[in-house]
Amino acid sequence: MSRFDFLGLNANQAACVLLYGIAVLWVLHFSIRRLHVKMVLLAMEAALIVAVGMTLSRGGVVTLIVGLGCVWYLRVGRTVTVSRSQIAAQPEASPYHERTWQRVLRWFSNSPVWRVALVLCNPGLWGRSAPSYIIQDASIGNRFELWKGAAKLIFTSPLGGWGFDNTGAAYMNWFQDVDDHTFYRGMVNSFLQITVAYGLPALFGLLFVSLLALKNGWRVLLPSKGAGCSPYSEMSWNFKRSVMLLCFLWLVIWGVASCFSTMLSSPMLFGFPMLAALVMLVIHTPQMSELRGALVISFSVCLLLFVAGRVLVRSDPVTITRDANGMVSVVNARGGTHAPGKTCIIYADQQALGEYFGKEVRKFVAGAGIEKCIVLDKAGYLDVIHENAGEADLVILSGNTVDYVEIKEGSRSKFVLLNPAFLPPSMPSGPIQAIVWPEINRAQFLEPEATLTEALRAKIRMVPYNENFETSWSKYIK
Repeated sequence: MSRFDFLGLNANQAACVLLYGIAVLWVLHFSIRRLHVKMVLLAMEAALIVAVGMTLSRGGVVTLIVGLGCVWYLRVGRTVTVSRSQIAAQPEASPYHERTWQRVLRWFSNSPVWRVALVLCNPGLWGRSAPSYIIQDASIGNRFELWKGAAKLIFTSPLGGWGFDNTGAAYMNWFQDVDDHTFYRGMVNSFLQITVAYGLPALFGLLFVSLLALKNGWRVLLPSKGAGCSPYSEMSWNFKRSVMLLCFLWLVIWGVASCFSTMLSSPMLFGFPMLAALVMLVIHTPQMSELRGALVISFSVCLLLFVAGRVLVRSDPVTITRDANGMVSVVNARGGTHAPGKTCIIYADQQALGEYFGKEVRKFVAGAGIEKCIVLDKAGYLDVIHENAGEADLVILSGNTVDYVEIKEGSRSKFVLLNPAFLPPSMPSGPIQAIVWPEINRAQFLEPEATLTEALRAKIRMVPYNENFETSWSKYIK
């Protein structure tokens, strides 16, 4: 079914931007007293709500309901009854002096009921929310699997993270099921995306600032007993209070929408809430109790994610760790104890192996009696001394990395060349265990093959045309 989107944003992100605009209209409703202007604002709001429904974003509907709940509680739910003296001083404040159309307009201005009903009028949204559809909707199950993988990624690199553009690839390489080929660019959750990318300190900072701003805004906006802002008298709704409410709503909308999708791909998504948090903290200074509350909640969430990741990795056949230099270690951890076997180093050239070679590495380590395997991508080449390769039982060189480690006759290490870009001159055959090429590259290497000795020719393995080299090279290594 077709979903409404715009400006390169996906449907969930488009719903978030539309909700930013709806929040502006909500604040204008409370700030402007002219009835004809209110009618125009209601028409604009109805159009935007219909557009939210057209995105078919279930997360967008939940975010709308949460935003309406905040507005209703702050604006109506805590309203204090207008006293007789106030009505006497301002007769137009009494609901009894209103005309019927004014009462209808006031109801439309304050009621969340018609707004929720309007967004749910879209048939496609009902179809995506039906139990029969949800059961078959892979996006929900995939999200939970991805988020469990995010907790594992956080545990394996809690301080430095995996890099912002590497979160989806890191999950697919090191924690996605080897038989699952669902593609992910990120964590489909802003908070998990930031944590996986930059580590728990980044999440702590984001949560602390956001929660501090929200707690501060809630205290300022929540009417105190006896001084409530009546729906019949809007004189006390000043500019500063309007700005505070708008910033509060933007931050709430971004926070709730971020739980269902990544709201970090465009300044339109994260620019407004980040500015809102800053403005809220500048307008009103937070109290010490709010500081302590934000600190405790932020630390608790970070600790919960770390512990969840620790619990989830226990069931994995291999243990993944990543150091500050980006070096990934894959340790065979069957049954909670390291399997006895060899050690290996893999110099990974993604041009030769493919971007998602990690699944094949995990299968290889789990099935080849390897106790520990260190994987180096291009970023980590210069961080490893050449002599370290000689300490491993098996050294796997791929692509252009064939000249990174010198292959010497009589070396105790065995070498495997995966889709090598070239063959080193006078390469000894003794240390070479296998040379693995994809069949599609056979013609490219016919001439180099002609110069190989018979001993090296016998070690060449070809991955057939009908097999993906990225996910099948390990079974050609004995």
